[in-house]
Amino acid sequence: MTDQQFGQLEYDEKTGDPFLRLAAPYENIIITPPYEGDAPASTAILNDRDISRCLNSITHPYTLQQGEDYLAFIIASGTGLLEDLKKGTQDGVKKILGGCPLTTIREVKEDGTRLFLGGIGVRRSAYSHLGETEEGKRLARENEERAVGDPAIEWELGGKPAPALSNFRATFMVIDYLAKSHHGRGIMTAVIRAVIYAWIVPMMGGRIVRASSFVENKGSIRVFEKLGFETEQIVYHDVVNATFTREEVSKHNTENDLWIIIDSKVYDVTRFKNLHPGGMSVFFDDDIPGQDATEAFFGLHRYEVLERPQYRRLQIGVIEGEKSQLVGQVKGENSKVPYAEPTWLVDGYHSPYFKESHRNFQKAVREFMDEYVYPDAQAREADGKRPSQSVIDKMAELNMHAMRMGPGKHLKGLTLMGGIVAPEEYDYFHELIINQEVVRCGARGYGDGLMGGCVIGLPPVMNFGAPEIKKKVVPEVLSGKKFICLAISEAHAGSDVFGLQTTATKTEDGKHWIITGTKKWITNGTFADYFTVGCKTEDGFTVILVERGEGVETKPIKTAYSATAGTAYITFDKVKVPVENTLGQEGGGIFVMLSNFNHERWVMCCASARSQRLLIDECMKWTTQRKAFGKPLNSQPVIRSKLAGMIARTESVQAWLESVTYQMCNMSYKEQASKLAGPIAFLKMYSTRCAQQSSTDAVQIFGGRSVTQTGMGRFIEHYHRAVPFDALLGGAEDVLADLGVRQAMRGMPKNARL
Repeated sequence: MTDQQFGQLEYDEKTGDPFLRLAAPYENIIITPPYEGDAPASTAILNDRDISRCLNSITHPYTLQQGEDYLAFIIASGTGLLEDLKKGTQDGVKKILGGCPLTTIREVKEDGTRLFLGGIGVRRSAYSHLGETEEGKRLARENEERAVGDPAIEWELGGKPAPALSNFRATFMVIDYLAKSHHGRGIMTAVIRAVIYAWIVPMMGGRIVRASSFVENKGSIRVFEKLGFETEQIVYHDVVNATFTREEVSKHNTENDLWIIIDSKVYDVTRFKNLHPGGMSVFFDDDIPGQDATEAFFGLHRYEVLERPQYRRLQIGVIEGEKSQLVGQVKGENSKVPYAEPTWLVDGYHSPYFKESHRNFQKAVREFMDEYVYPDAQAREADGKRPSQSVIDKMAELNMHAMRMGPGKHLKGLTLMGGIVAPEEYDYFHELIINQEVVRCGARGYGDGLMGGCVIGLPPVMNFGAPEIKKKVVPEVLSGKKFICLAISEAHAGSDVFGLQTTATKTEDGKHWIITGTKKWITNGTFADYFTVGCKTEDGFTVILVERGEGVETKPIKTAYSATAGTAYITFDKVKVPVENTLGQEGGGIFVMLSNFNHERWVMCCASARSQRLLIDECMKWTTQRKAFGKPLNSQPVIRSKLAGMIARTESVQAWLESVTYQMCNMSYKEQASKLAGPIAFLKMYSTRCAQQSSTDAVQIFGGRSVTQTGMGRFIEHYHRAVPFDALLGGAEDVLADLGVRQAMRGMPKNARL
C-alpha cells in the first residue's frame, strides 16, 4: 500500500509548513503543526468531561494556562523536525525523521478557515503499560537509544516519557483527542491510519506502533481494533487534582447533569445512571442528586465497587479541603477490624508460639495471596475452571507446595519464600500460616482446587513410595507441573476402606496390577495426573499409585461449591499398573492411610478457624454500616449477642489449634500418632460445629443478602453453602467425636475410681 491511499503530504502555500490531507471522503480534514493561537480551542475541548475522562493525563477543570504550556511544549518539540524536513526538501534528498511535527487535527471550511478539532501525537514508546518496573525502564532506555530510522524503534500514539530517562526534555503526556462534535464519523480512524501510513512508515521508517486506551473507552477501542491494534493494558487516570465545593456539586442535580459525593470524592453519573444495575430511579431519592450519598452507597455496595475501573473512571474530582475517611482492605495488610485477625497478629498482643520468623513469613505470604491468589480465586470461583497455572507456578517458585507438606527432609536445600525462613527452621506454625492465608481468598472450592489433592494425595507417595517412584513423582508435583489426588471414597462404601469394591489383581507374571472399579467425590480428580488409589486386593486393602492413561476416565461431579475444586467421579477400567507403584506393603494400605489422617484433619482445622474470622470481619463491617430503623444494626442487643457467640467460638478454636500445633512441633511422628489422634479429632469436630453455628448466625445478620451470590452478602452466601464440606471431609463430626472418646478410654487408668 502507498501513503497516498490514506493521506497526502502537502505544503501550505503561505507558510511553507507541511500538512497531511486525509484521503477521500475526508479531504477536508488535515493534520498540521500546532499554531500559536490553538490553546483556547484545545482547552475548551479538553474541558468536556466526555473527552477528559478518557485521557490519562488531563485534570478537570483544564485551565487555559495548562493549554498554553502544552502548546509551547509541542511547538518546541516539532521545531527541529520541521527544519529537518524543509532542509531535506530543499536538498532533494528524502531524510528519515525522528518524529512527527504534525500534531493538530483541523477541518478546512468552505471559506478556507481551519477549524481546530483535536490532537494526535507520536513519540518513542516508554512502555508505560509495564509501569515503574526495571524491565519497563530498561526497554524505554534501549528504545530511546536506537538510531533514527531503526525499524526496531517502537513508536507510540500518545504516551508518557519514562521518568528514569534523563535525556527526555519534558514530562508532558502527548494526547490524542477529537472534538465530541466530530465523533462517530470515522475521522479518528482515518487520522491514525494517515499518520501511520503517510508519515510514520515513509517519513520515519517506523514498523512498530503502540497505542493505549481505557477499557471503557469503547470508541477508541473500536478505532484501534479497526486498525489491527491489540490492547495490552487497562489504564485509568488520576483525577484527584480537580476540586469542587459541596455547593458546586449541589448544582448538578438533574437528570441531564447528575453528580454525587461518596466519601469526599465527586462522581459524575449522568451517563451511567441508565446503566445502573438497580435502575436509574435510585439516583433520584431526595438525598442523592448533587448530595453526599456515602451512607446510601455503602448500604448497597461493597467498597471494592469503587475500585473497579469501569466505576473508578466516573470520579471527576474531590471535595475541596476534605480527605477520604473510608478504606477497603489494603493488599498485604492485616485487618484492623476487631477479632478479624488471630490475636498474635493484633498490635499490642503477645504469643508464646509465634516468633519473628513467623511474622515475617506471614507478611510475605499475605502479600503473595492478596496479589496473585485472591483475584484468581474470585475469577475461577465464578467460571468453575481450575486454578490458573500461572498461580500454581508462582507458588512453586517460592516452594509453597513443598511447604504445605509440613516440616521435613523434603525441604532440605530449598529456598523457602524467597529465603525468609530456612528449611531447618520451618515448623508447623509456618505451615499453619500458609493454610490460613489461603483461606482468606474467600472461595472454598478454589482452596481445594489449589493443589488440595497434593496435600492429601502426595504424602503416601513421599512416605511409602519406592525410591524410583518418589524421585520421579514428588518433584513433578511439588513443582506444579503435575497434579495428584487421593482416590479412596466410593459410592457403595463411602470412606469405609474395608468395604471398597475397586479391585487390584496381579497379572500371571506378578509384574502388574490390573485395577477395576470406581471412585466418587475425589477432589482434584478432573485434572489430576496421578491418583493415590485405595484398592481391595487378595491380602486386604492396598494403596497403589496410578498414572492417568488408558483405562482411566474422570467426570466432573456437581457439588454445592465451585467446580474449580475438580471434584470427580473416576472409572478405572482394567488399568495396568506396575507393582512398583504399590505404596507400602501389600495389604498394609490401612497404615498408609492412617499415617496422614492427623495432618489432613489438622490442615482442615487451620482452614476452618481462619474462615470463621472471615465471617467476623464481614459481620462486624456490615452491622456497623447497615442501618435499620434509623440505627446501625449493632445497636440491637440480639445482633450483638450473635457477634459475641461468633467471636467466642472463633477465639476458642484458634487457641486450641495453636496448642495442638505446639505439641506437633515438639513431638516425634510416632508420638503424634499415639497422643494427638484424639485431640485432633475433637478439634476438627469442634471447629466445624462452631463454623456451622457461626454461619447460621451470619445468615441471620445479613438477611436476604446472605442468600444472594453477588453483592454485599456474597461471601456469607458462599460460606453457608460450602461449610458442610468441612463437617464431612476428613471424617464426619460424629465419627470423629467417637474416635476422640475411644482414644481417651484407651488411656483411662484401670485403677481410677470416684
